[in-house]
Amino acid sequence: MWLKDGRFEEINGKLGVITERAAYNVDNKVAPGDMAREVADMKPDDPLYRLKRGSAIHLEVKRLITEAPSGELDKDIAFDKGRALPEQRMPNSFTDPDGTTLRPDIRLPLSNGHEAVWDITSEGQAGHVTKYGNFPHVNSIIEIYYPSSQ
Repeated sequence: MWLKDGRFEEINGKLGVITERAAYNVDNKVAPGDMAREVADMKPDDPLYRLKRGSAIHLEVKRLITEAPSGELDKDIAFDKGRALPEQRMPNSFTDPDGTTLRPDIRLPLSNGHEAVWDITSEGQAGHVTKYGNFPHVNSIIEIYYPSSQ
């Protein structure tokens, strides 16, 4: 078992809710931050709108995870970090054979140095998370799709 008493499934569900909330906040112009404000001022037909909206949603997910009440999510969850994090029970890095360090959107320690990895993405960008399956310390890869813009 990876986490006690179904904690993995609970965290997975909470990350889905957080992602939906982040997209809602960005789309309804209530997310803080420069990127969210930039998206709020853009028209949806702007060629950079989808890219910047996705970036704003990522930043809002990170903010919501960081500000989650204590005990809501695992204390060792990491966002956008590819280096080894032994202090968070993740002793392995995400350096691929050519020396590039990849940065998973979300990492969660499981047991014995293994991890679960989540990718926050749009349905149109599906499949990016599969690259993390090449790392032997990854037991689970999950994509969470944020809703299309309104």
